Amino acid sequence: MRKVMLNNVPDNRTLFKKSVLSGFAWAIGVALGFAFVSTVVLFSLRNLNGLPLVGSLIADIVQSTQQNLENKTPLAQ
Repeated sequence: MRKVMLNNVPDNRTLFKKSVLSGFAWAIGVALGFAFVSTVVLFSLRNLNGLPLVGSLIADIVQSTQQNLENKTPLAQ
C-alpha cells in the first residue's frame, strides 16, 4: 500500500512546473477579466451618457480637495 502511494507523489520539478504554469494562467485570466469588465463598464457609461456624471463627480472631489488645501495651508510671506 505504501509503495503505491509513494509512486503517485510528483517530484519537485514537476510540481514546480505545474505551479508556475498555473500561476501564469491565473495572471492572464485576471488581466483578461479586468480588461473585459472595464470595457463593458466604460462602454455602458458611454452609451448611457454616464461619463459626464463620473467626470463631474471627480471634478467636485478635486475642487473640494483644493479648497481644503487652501484653507489649511498658510500663505508664504
